[in-house]
Amino acid sequence: MAGIKLSKLLKQYNTSYFELVDYLNSFGAGIDEASVGPDYIVSDAYIPYLNRAYAENTPLRQFEGWNDLNEAFIAHRVVKGYVRSRRKGGYTVEVFGINAFCPGSQMDMKRIKDYDAYVDKVFDFLVTGLDEDSQNVIVSRRAVLENVDDDFDMNLSAKEMLLGELKDLVEMPFDAKRSFSLFRDIQDRWRQLGPVPQDSFKEINDTYQLYVARFYEMVNASRETRETNFKSNLEAKIALCEQAEALARDVRVDLAYAELQKLHERWKEIGPVSKEYRDSLWERFKAASAMINLHRREVAKDGKKQARVKKKGPSPDDGVNTPKNQPEKADAPTIEINPDDFFSAKALDLMSRKKKS
Repeated sequence: MAGIKLSKLLKQYNTSYFELVDYLNSFGAGIDEASVGPDYIVSDAYIPYLNRAYAENTPLRQFEGWNDLNEAFIAHRVVKGYVRSRRKGGYTVEVFGINAFCPGSQMDMKRIKDYDAYVDKVFDFLVTGLDEDSQNVIVSRRAVLENVDDDFDMNLSAKEMLLGELKDLVEMPFDAKRSFSLFRDIQDRWRQLGPVPQDSFKEINDTYQLYVARFYEMVNASRETRETNFKSNLEAKIALCEQAEALARDVRVDLAYAELQKLHERWKEIGPVSKEYRDSLWERFKAASAMINLHRREVAKDGKKQARVKKKGPSPDDGVNTPKNQPEKADAPTIEINPDDFFSAKALDLMSRKKKS
């Protein structure tokens, strides 16, 4: 793809990282400001827009940076910051289009060996000092890392205690009513805990899955118990499919997307179903999920376009809604979800017969 590096455009137009990315995204560039680096290639197609803005001295982004900084400082809220360069004693970090100072000791938890390794990257920061009169802003990445590490360590300790309870459960004689009650209680408490340190995740997760598998081995020792478990899981996953399909029809796309994440977590926690229904159930659930994600992307795209038009207003100069400069786009295809395409009639028939029996 022909284009120009983002770092070159920053110098050429003498603007800030977030302003430039936001301006390009208003024309559909689709740049993730939190993950791209200075080597990201901007397509030549967007250069005319930048040239016009530069020639007309048009601001690339209109916002109250100091207000945003004040709100973040008062609320102790984490903000994104772009490390522009090194400076004496630390780094210059762009936050909300304003240059802040991050002392070298506040860039990381560990001792820094390569100071240049942090330049031209985006990190989470806390605003720890603010003086608008003197235009001094102090930020700290270390404060963010310390808070995260404390929470992760607490979650790790709690999960280790739950693993001890789960180990005791799988080693005691199995009793369907009592064992299932204890198992569900442990699962519920495990789900309520947040993430653990990355270096401990694999070991503790593998141990948890091992004990869960051993528990189900105890359950599946009895064919009757196994069939009951499969039926319960089947009903639960059908209910999740129905909930996802209902969310796909919900016009509140942000709410639907948030609820979908919860459904996916619940799906992972529900045990297996019989093999004959496994694939069809997942395809049905996946199709509804795809529809929700598609709606969210379309609404986000339309929202950005409407906000830009409302702010600037269409004009012949910017090519907005001008047939000569911008061809009409066909309406996005409407995707209809038919649950019968993803869940077989045989499964529904079986559910009906089991409920009658």
